[in-house]
Order: sequence, then C-alpha cells, then structure tokens
Amino acid sequence: MMAIDRKDLERAAAINLDRAWIASDRARERNARQNRFLATAAGSDESLRAWFVVTTPNNQEKAVHKRLLDAGIQAWLPVEIEQIPRRGSRPAMTNERVCWPGYIFVFVVPVAESWAGLAGIKGVASILTDGKTPVALKDKEINRLKGLVLSGEIFRKEKKDVGEYQVGERVRVVDGPFASFPGVVEFCEPDVETVRVDVLIFGRETPVWLALDQIKRVR
Repeated sequence: MMAIDRKDLERAAAINLDRAWIASDRARERNARQNRFLATAAGSDESLRAWFVVTTPNNQEKAVHKRLLDAGIQAWLPVEIEQIPRRGSRPAMTNERVCWPGYIFVFVVPVAESWAGLAGIKGVASILTDGKTPVALKDKEINRLKGLVLSGEIFRKEKKDVGEYQVGERVRVVDGPFASFPGVVEFCEPDVETVRVDVLIFGRETPVWLALDQIKRVR
C-alpha cells in the first residue's frame, strides 16, 4: 500500500481552502453588484422611472412577481379574480387568474444597470424590446390596461373564426398588453395558432408572439 505524505495532504487541504475562499469572495462580489444594479433600477426619483415589460415562463408569473417585489422593484402583475360556483349551498370558490400569461410590468430607471439587475432575477426571461432597446410604456397606457383589468372584461371574449394570415398583412392587436396597437405579420406557419407580429409601439416596431385570436385584420 502506497504511503500518503502528510505534507501533500496539508498542501491539498490548503489549496482547497483557498479555492473555497476565492469562490466565496466572488459570490459576495456578484451579490453586491446585483444589489447595486437593483438599487439603481428601483431609483429614488420617481420622475426618472418608466414602465417596461419583462417576460417570464408560463406559470411562473406569480413567483417572479414576488421576487421582483422582494428586490425592491415596483412591479405589476395583472390578475383577475373569478368566482367558481360549487354544488349545493357551499360558497363559490375564488381563483386568481393571470390576465396576460408571461408578462409582468416593472417601473424602473431606464439605464443599463437596471437591465442587468432585472436579468439577474430568477425567472426573468427577457425584457421586451424593439429589437435593440427596451420599450417604455406611457402612464396613460398602463392606466388603460389597469382599467381593463378592473372592468373584468378580459376573459369575457366571444370566440371567433380567425382564418389564416399572410406575412406582410396589416393587423391590429385586440387582446393582451398591446391591445389597440397596429402591427404587421412577420412570421406564420400553417396549422400553428401563433404568429409573430411587429407591433408599432410609440413609433417603434416591436416583435411580439401573439395567438391568432389576439389580432384582427385591418380592412
């Protein structure tokens, strides 16, 4: 059996300890940097902030919304409370439905540090952009969306025949965060119920994936 040199063991232990300290220092640096980015995003001057949209994987909106709030970010996740009838005399059940799955609105300072801070939050998949720059929503648009949520009409839509769309066809968004905005179909496939539309938001084209029943042709 080969003898183990005690000095080799001590040297290996020292190396492993050094690596652990280095990894710990790097983790602290990353956390400190992330906290600085988030503090910049949250901002202390409301006049410097604007509304933007971050995307999340489906069914993770509530968890991501909580993480944003815990990080000090002002965030709005539109939800609607629905009453589910039950048999007999039992009271109806309440269910909280996310109005626009995959979207959360955040009120942040529009600088590079903010985007880095948001990207560092678990579950934030992307920030809605026009292809290059994050797209800001005006206060009046946010207020319009909030009014739509309060009206309780989001889930009360009539089903309609959407037909087929062609690339280059002009459409208008009729449902979702960008309802009423015009756009142009940029990508679609037969038998696929979603299309990519370049939505014109405040003078800039923003690529957005939409379900067929979220758009209608412009006559």
